[in-house]
Amino acid sequence: MIQTVSYAYNASVQGLSNIFRYDNLDDYFVVNSGHLDSHHKHNFNWRANQQKWDKLTWVGYANWPTLGQFITELEEWYWDNRDELANYIDDADDYPVLGLGWD
Repeated sequence: MIQTVSYAYNASVQGLSNIFRYDNLDDYFVVNSGHLDSHHKHNFNWRANQQKWDKLTWVGYANWPTLGQFITELEEWYWDNRDELANYIDDADDYPVLGLGWD
């Protein structure tokens, strides 16, 4: 059996910006949010590489995603944004590479 204790799953458009990140690493989040645990999601404006602080979302221990769920969410994001992504590259027949990162 494998169980994750601490994690940070980050998705980004390579060379451009973060898209979203799930983690439980921020003690600040627990202390200042009033939530019982630190499992939360960061959302970013990927076009401007800016975090949407008003969209910092508590997901909770019972709802933090598995790596597979995280990848599925990123895949859905990709298909929703695929055509616009083409505006951020030089080759019109190609698309930016999405990055996955986790600790």
